[in-house]
Amino acid sequence: MDVEFSKILAFDKLALGKTEEEQKVMASYLGIDFEDYRKRIVGKEKEAEFIYILKALDALKHFEAYDEEFSHVTDEYTPDFKVELRDGNKMLLEVKHTGKDYYKISQGNLEKRIAFADRQQLPLRIAVSIKGMWGLFTTETLKKHHGKLSYEDFIGPKSVSWFDSELETCSYMFNKPVKIVSVYSNNHSKGMGIRFDPYGELISYKLFYNDRLIFRAKGKDSGYRCSDRAELYFIKIHGSPVDMRLCLFPQI
Repeated sequence: MDVEFSKILAFDKLALGKTEEEQKVMASYLGIDFEDYRKRIVGKEKEAEFIYILKALDALKHFEAYDEEFSHVTDEYTPDFKVELRDGNKMLLEVKHTGKDYYKISQGNLEKRIAFADRQQLPLRIAVSIKGMWGLFTTETLKKHHGKLSYEDFIGPKSVSWFDSELETCSYMFNKPVKIVSVYSNNHSKGMGIRFDPYGELISYKLFYNDRLIFRAKGKDSGYRCSDRAELYFIKIHGSPVDMRLCLFPQI
């Protein structure tokens, strides 16, 4: 069943706050395939996530989104975005996500996307998330790898990702679950000066790795005590792409 994406987006708004079972009932009533909805909406969420990453790194100067519905009408293999970075680099950007241990795009699909980019006289870059690990790849790299990417292409000595070099970042991959717990309050005297409406100011921030508390930051008079196993140190690193980094040194 090919449902217009505008209907998928409208259903997503209706589904907010509903349980999965309630969402499935609503989808059935409206003639929407629930699994197709989840697949397509996750893709849209991942597109937004990558744009947020670019904004957070202050790398994004300007972007324009392509309308997916018009692409279906014209059968064009359009990308998700037209992007200009702060260093003046301009590109077309396609964002992909997979929950598998690898990403695969067919050669035919890739060639059609390259042909569209060539008509716009802009290079095409593919941003790929494999289980949350992001990479940015040129079409030349994808053709060389026959359209298939695995973890080792994202990070490490065999990495072919353009992400860190272009955005001047350093990526890390954790082989155990990472969890963050944030506590907010509208009592300003307890805050850390970081506000998130309507919840108030951040008064406690905890980071867990493999269910072990690594550190906890707290606001003034918050009542939350720092972890005995960790302290926060701010270190100025000269000559680094990042001027100031937050380094964590667990106490043994």
